[in-house]
Amino acid sequence: MSRLSSLASALTFLGLALAGCPSGVPSPRTGEGEGEGEGEGPLDPVASLLTADQAGPLPGDGIATYAITATVVDRDGLAMAGLAVAFTLEGSGTLDSGGATSVVTASDGTAHATLSSTSSGIVTVSATVTTDAGDVVLAPLELEFVGCRTAAQAFEQELYPKVFSRCQGCHNELGLARAYGLSFMLPFPGVEDWAQRGVDVIAELAGQVETLDSGEQVSRIVAKPSLLLTEGHEGGRVIESGSEEERLLIAFAASLNTPNACSGVDDRAAEALSRIELLSPRETFARASIALTGATATPEELAAMADSDEALTEKLDELMASAAFETRIVEMYADWFLTDRLTKEFSGRGILNRNNQFTQRSFYASGPQCDATVNACCAETFSEAYCAGKEDALIDTLAREPLEIIKRVVREERPVSDIVTLDHTLMTPLSATFYGLTASDQSALFDNNLDNDATETAEGQINKTPLNTLGGTGPDAVAYPHAGLLTTHAMLSRWTTTTSNKNRGRAQSLIMRRLLNIDVMKFAEFSTASLALDADLDAATQTEIACTVCHAAVDPLAGLWRNFAGSGQYRVAPLPSLLVDMPTSAFLGTPLPDGESDIIGFAGVHIAAHERFPLAMLVPLLQGLVGFEELDSTLDALDPEFPEKALALEIQRKLLSDLRARFVLHDLRVKPLIKDIIDSEMFRARGVIGTTLTPVEQAGLARAGVGRGVMITPEQLDRKLTSLVGFTYRRNLSATGTALLTNIGQYRILLGGIDYESIAKRFREPSPTFSRVIERMANEISCIAVPQDFAITDATQRRLFRTVEITTEDPALIQAELIGLHKLLLEEDVQAGDTELQESLAVFNDTLALGRGLVGASANLTGDCDATASFEATPVPYPTDGRVSVQADPDYIIRAWMVTVSYLLSDPRFFFE
Repeated sequence: MSRLSSLASALTFLGLALAGCPSGVPSPRTGEGEGEGEGEGPLDPVASLLTADQAGPLPGDGIATYAITATVVDRDGLAMAGLAVAFTLEGSGTLDSGGATSVVTASDGTAHATLSSTSSGIVTVSATVTTDAGDVVLAPLELEFVGCRTAAQAFEQELYPKVFSRCQGCHNELGLARAYGLSFMLPFPGVEDWAQRGVDVIAELAGQVETLDSGEQVSRIVAKPSLLLTEGHEGGRVIESGSEEERLLIAFAASLNTPNACSGVDDRAAEALSRIELLSPRETFARASIALTGATATPEELAAMADSDEALTEKLDELMASAAFETRIVEMYADWFLTDRLTKEFSGRGILNRNNQFTQRSFYASGPQCDATVNACCAETFSEAYCAGKEDALIDTLAREPLEIIKRVVREERPVSDIVTLDHTLMTPLSATFYGLTASDQSALFDNNLDNDATETAEGQINKTPLNTLGGTGPDAVAYPHAGLLTTHAMLSRWTTTTSNKNRGRAQSLIMRRLLNIDVMKFAEFSTASLALDADLDAATQTEIACTVCHAAVDPLAGLWRNFAGSGQYRVAPLPSLLVDMPTSAFLGTPLPDGESDIIGFAGVHIAAHERFPLAMLVPLLQGLVGFEELDSTLDALDPEFPEKALALEIQRKLLSDLRARFVLHDLRVKPLIKDIIDSEMFRARGVIGTTLTPVEQAGLARAGVGRGVMITPEQLDRKLTSLVGFTYRRNLSATGTALLTNIGQYRILLGGIDYESIAKRFREPSPTFSRVIERMANEISCIAVPQDFAITDATQRRLFRTVEITTEDPALIQAELIGLHKLLLEEDVQAGDTELQESLAVFNDTLALGRGLVGASANLTGDCDATASFEATPVPYPTDGRVSVQADPDYIIRAWMVTVSYLLSDPRFFFE
């Protein structure tokens, strides 16, 4: 079939004859019937039928279309040819019978018409057949239209995931299209009006008609990726002949060249989101308390809170004013920038040795490493006691410097863009010494109190001094360029480079991935296997398509770091090796101004102003608060699960786009953004199952992550336990043992934690190993917490048991206590008779009955579980004021409560959010 015939065939299938396309999902309401042969007897009004076939849906064509067929047979079932059939319509739409008032049946007894509509609703089609015996009216046909999509809706819902997502790897503002000076540059999803902007770009090429060697005329947007033009296509053949992608592209190009009256269908993502059930304000606060601080809201706190959005806002403000919230902010952005890899726990002294330009890196060495002849901290200026522990504090201060900048910006409610535009960094006296600030420099920044040297912070600038060698062979007075966290020692040390990498890693991992939320590794599927065996690999980055698809985007950005080598060594004049085989330094085509010396500052300003920067800064918050996972935009055109996958993409884009827009309205302040996230369906959804949701909507919401629920992080679990029982989970049931949930050598990784390098992404779905760890944690925590709680004589001061004592056997009191424990531990309101409560009661009663049969040989608690002293690093023996010793359990009641609390702590609702 020729290309022109293919286009004609597609448009015939659409029933459009170059006049728009369908986008609804119309459905005929009658069955089909057909006769065979050629009849001469009287017409059979029952066997003769009207039928309809949906002519589509195909994308962006603006008009939903049915192909209507009248099949006329006689009473013997034979086709009746040569009869006039007049079609009529009741309802909104256009009925086209080829311009004639009636259509004559063909040899197979059929007559055809096309019905189109741009609006939703039900229409009725009738057909009157004129015979020698008179007119016969066939049974009418009811058809339903669901409206039609605009070109932008069709692009987002169908064309982009099936076709154009494959083009964007080259045709974007960063890479090859920009390098080649092409206008065909599609915006990445997530930014304002991205779909309409994409359509505007495509429409220009759709309107350019190319004449092939055969004389056929084909839209350029179809011909170029199909390799039909003699000029070829740098990306090779992207669209295969006869494929579903080709059919879609042909129809879309035709529709863009044909004006239509389509006003669009309802937003499918908004419709699905509007029909899910949301948590109440009080329930939302209970979840937010864990998400933002790790602390559980007590039943008393929740009862005192008005169940209103205004009260929720006030309570969120309280949470975000706490130190625990700042800890959580640091964790979320640490997961994004991965600089915590350089803390003492993970890298030892590594960060101190990365950049030898900082010559004071052993200043705070003590103990065996300390040599008073070379290490100032060992000399008489400072005592050994002062130096002890300072090196470890310095390591973590340097590693956390970028995160400290973020924390300060969030605390002071400044625009988050400050993190890449600040002309200074945040120092402590320890890091100031490391950077080589002189005594006079430090006296201008810090107080004279040596006791707070590890915690006092000040805004300061790094410059060349006699105590560092910054600038290389440059002049003595070197001004170190600052661009917020971009130029911190930790960021440069975490994202290092080499003479062959030439800062590309920093450009890709830091600027593109983490500051613009663009993954260059997904640009294209080209392979270096296509290179010639003798190819110059350095030059290939600028000449071979397999390389330039990524390097055209990365390399100009890499040049913005050209004054920073290796682990961040700053030089006034860049190493020549960093410039060889590299293009001109620029930010998305904007070159450095003539004479610009602050190159990285130039980069920071342009990053902060880019439309994707707000998106990049909200994604780590979504990941931290709801376990957000961005879906792959490229889908298989023939995937049977395409409807729900496409809807999931639309839902994610809507949520991201809405949050990004609100973030911009908040002047990029993080706290208002967090309120918006918590108020969103992503956070507040109870779940995606509901009688008002279609199966496709349920699946789409689940894939998008709405209402899915994810495991809390090990750090959150550690804090949650502490807020509930007063201590966390430690080795050997000891108050001084290793913290098992947060220590990298213990359960942290098994519970979904990361080490910021080899494991750089949190795993927030349960696993068999995870379940086993939780079971053990629940058993050991309850073993300690229950007796310690009963040791408090004033029940109103207890954390867990407010209603019962160790002798209580009254079923009503036990049930009341369990209702309170469900609320406290699982944030769940249960009532008498509820299944969940009955199951907990069964655990308590069954344990009590079984234990009493064994208690004769074991009247006392085991030594690990009794409460004979406070559970602290320095235990205080009981009895004390307000506490008694709890050791004997002759009725097995304490142990029954231990098992019940363990049962509740191992419930998924305890560690899911």
